[in-house]
Amino acid sequence: MSKLSKIENIIFVVISLGLIICAVAVGIYFRVNVSDAGMADIKTVDDALKSPALLYYAADYGSAPYTYDDPEEFENTNIIAIVEPTGKINQTNQSLGLEVTVKELLKAEDKISEGATVWIYQYDGFTVYEDVLYYTTDINLMYPGNEYLIFLYASPLNEYQNIDVFLMSNEAYGYIRIGEQNTKAVGENYESLLFGDLKEYDFFCVSDSDAEEMNRSREEILDKYLPDDYQ
Repeated sequence: MSKLSKIENIIFVVISLGLIICAVAVGIYFRVNVSDAGMADIKTVDDALKSPALLYYAADYGSAPYTYDDPEEFENTNIIAIVEPTGKINQTNQSLGLEVTVKELLKAEDKISEGATVWIYQYDGFTVYEDVLYYTTDINLMYPGNEYLIFLYASPLNEYQNIDVFLMSNEAYGYIRIGEQNTKAVGENYESLLFGDLKEYDFFCVSDSDAEEMNRSREEILDKYLPDDYQ
């Protein structure tokens, strides 16, 4: 190898090491100085309730109150099941995963088994804006100790991964707590509400009229799809 080639190799190694060191330094800087406001600590429902998260969004239908007419997607959804949450959470970029155990299958056109523990994903969840942690979805988490009627379809990526992942067929009514539906409106000043104080809410909306309609809609869905022994 010529002297020039050796010098070129040394320069290449030095530059490569310099870039690696810079990348590591930048990573350390952001890890130390850029706060995730506690989002990385949310691994369970209990973590979420203890977090400093504020409510970011509540449904507001204004002068045209929300109405529900049993959309066709409920009839055609691939999976209808009764599930119980384990309490585990997997918050990723713009999606929220909740782990559940399948207690009873009412319909299963996709591959899923009773007794299986699977992950259910929905859009958004927890996120950070300007160093403040928010919960950004108008449907609350699923809480252990309750059972939920859920409408799902299997992720097309399941055959390529080691875990079974399912997606909700409907964002507003993807899962419904089994029991009396009596959620109240959170009001117009919801952005000051601490998420940990909202466990008793199944969903978040601004007006009493919308809350009344959404409770009624949930009761109709439960009546229509639950087996008689759950009524």
